[in-house]
Amino acid sequence: MITLMVRRCRSPGPRGRVVRLAVGGPSRSGPKIRGRRVAGSPGVGPDRSRISSARSYRFSAGAEEIWSLLGRVGDYTRWWPWLRRFDAVGLVPGDVWRCTIRPPLPYVLHAVVHVERVARPTLVAAGVSGDIAGRCRVELRDHPDGTEVRLTSELTAERGLVRLVSWALPSLARWGHDWVLDAGARQFARALSARHAAVAGNGDGKTHGERR
Repeated sequence: MITLMVRRCRSPGPRGRVVRLAVGGPSRSGPKIRGRRVAGSPGVGPDRSRISSARSYRFSAGAEEIWSLLGRVGDYTRWWPWLRRFDAVGLVPGDVWRCTIRPPLPYVLHAVVHVERVARPTLVAAGVSGDIAGRCRVELRDHPDGTEVRLTSELTAERGLVRLVSWALPSLARWGHDWVLDAGARQFARALSARHAAVAGNGDGKTHGERR
């Protein structure tokens, strides 16, 4: 079973929320979540269309194992049902990822992610354009519990309904943004658990797909 701890920080500093998730196999009730709140900070700045985010997710798995799974870009839409469309070659510098994202809100986001820097197994840095624009960064760090994955981004709603919602209801747009990140972390933890189960079942340290 993969365990996941989430530390949510909406802006730099010690403020945020810590949530623990125990993610096992599929169940009707979903993963069990236990959380405690520490000091929080406002998620909306003077520019109501901009969202600054810093979130950390701790997985009870090694960085190489996490990186190996992240490299399977062809599986992204299977892990993440809110990712309605995803076209990419791989987790490599210079690749261009075309995404259609559907948060649980009345709009769909179309974005292009320009992968700029990749350092296995510690860093991905990218620019974003489309309905939202800005920069994002994923960092993997060793942690006594396994690996801490830190996501930071500065994104601005540029066009379409997402821009209108960001200006009229910035807290709702913020919630949709955070929902995608936190749901994605839960779903990725499930994918890690499934991989563990497949490796254990095969008994040779590889999944069926990796042996072919």
